[in-house]
Amino acid sequence: MPEGAYAYSYPAALLNRQYRDVEEIFSRIGASENVTERRHLLELIIQKLTLRRVLSVLLKADRPLCERCLARYARMALGQVATMLDNLRQVIAVSVQLGECRHCRGFTRTFFLATTHSEPTRDTAS
Repeated sequence: MPEGAYAYSYPAALLNRQYRDVEEIFSRIGASENVTERRHLLELIIQKLTLRRVLSVLLKADRPLCERCLARYARMALGQVATMLDNLRQVIAVSVQLGECRHCRGFTRTFFLATTHSEPTRDTAS
């Protein structure tokens, strides 16, 4: 599968890739003597770990969650979760619907990982 947005269409693959990216960035920090570059690399690690927390909560959720509940479960600020959801929607299928959050019962936008197939499906009529 080619590198890029479509390479991470499946949440578990994205989660594994985030883990490998963090390991690679840690090794680059150890090799760098430039303080500015090290600070930039640390910011990348924080961003990847934050994305990982949001994705982990979505993977474990058995029903759609609103941003507020997602933030509570990920132990993050609401603004951080909103930013991470925007980032995730660019690389994986996150379903966004207007409806009732089944946890807090608020009527708002809810988020859920869209159902995708990990393997090609076969038409049963053929």
